[in-house]
Amino acid sequence: MVKLVALSAVLLASCGSSQTSVTKINPTQGTVTIQTPASPTGAGSSKAQTVPTVFNCGGGAFKPETLLVACAKEATTVTGITWTSWSSTSATGRGTVHLYVKGKLINAGAKLTLGGVKQTANGLQFSTVSLTWTGPSPDGPPTVSLALTVAPAP
Repeated sequence: MVKLVALSAVLLASCGSSQTSVTKINPTQGTVTIQTPASPTGAGSSKAQTVPTVFNCGGGAFKPETLLVACAKEATTVTGITWTSWSSTSATGRGTVHLYVKGKLINAGAKLTLGGVKQTANGLQFSTVSLTWTGPSPDGPPTVSLALTVAPAP
């Protein structure tokens, strides 16, 4: 089984739907407040909520397209991530995982699920990721669950 030690997020770009807009980013707290219209036309009342980020070298990333998993010399990354949901309790998406199995670089599609929200010195952050392979498993099990690096506790 692939041994993955820590995860840090690298924000290369943000993506979002036309119905969700980021209304407040607090770089000190690493939090993002999102505004979601009540209807597709934006009519009526709307709802704002603060959502967790993923660790990003001391800060936080919101819907990053790339996650860098630090694993000794052989880095594991997830690229081309398309997020299908991002809420106050979980986030889901799909991407391509680039990992080393027995010293050989393997690229495999996976569904990502972030969870385990924790309060940190940089605000709320996801502390776990689950990778469910969308094709044949590169290392045996169909799903791999990992602990994510988060900022220190407040």
